[in-house]
Amino acid sequence: MVKYVAQEESIEGERVLVNTRKQIVQPPVSKGGKILTKYLCSKNAQAEIKQELNPKIAIVKKASRLDLGDILEAHAIEVFTTQRLHFKKEANFTSVHGIQTAECIRFTFAEISVPFRFVLQRALSNT
Repeated sequence: MVKYVAQEESIEGERVLVNTRKQIVQPPVSKGGKILTKYLCSKNAQAEIKQELNPKIAIVKKASRLDLGDILEAHAIEVFTTQRLHFKKEANFTSVHGIQTAECIRFTFAEISVPFRFVLQRALSNT
């Protein structure tokens, strides 16, 4: 299990768990030869691979992380999946705020679009 927080990090999996405080459904897009529904997940978003692709080969982005348990954490994550997601509310995810969660049981691609502020500040201070 490895957590990734840098901008443009991505994961691909056959089954992915998505946690977010806010999600917006956007029009379907074509990626990697597939028509995928796009979800913009923001305000402390997280995506975790629960089942690896079989065969374990990236479909959308060659640099995608593919290992079981790999996690993306960011302020905003774009999630692309072949299915319609149904988010359920959970209480006390961060001990203060609730969260909405959905499990994608078909192919899913997720990519960090806006990392946490501390990641951006660290990147700016290193330049």
